Amino acid sequence: MPRPPRRIELVRRLIALGTLACAAAAGLVELVALQRSRHQLRRGRQQHTAHH
Repeated sequence: MPRPPRRIELVRRLIALGTLACAAAAGLVELVALQRSRHQLRRGRQQHTAHH
């Protein structure tokens, strides 16, 4: 017996929403990692110039 179309549409929307949420979370993690590496690079340069 096939499921009613409404339920299938609901499941489809939930899957799409979950996919978008995961993509947004992954993008946020990448952004934070990039900012952190930039900060460490900048801090390393400042310490390097302070010692000379």
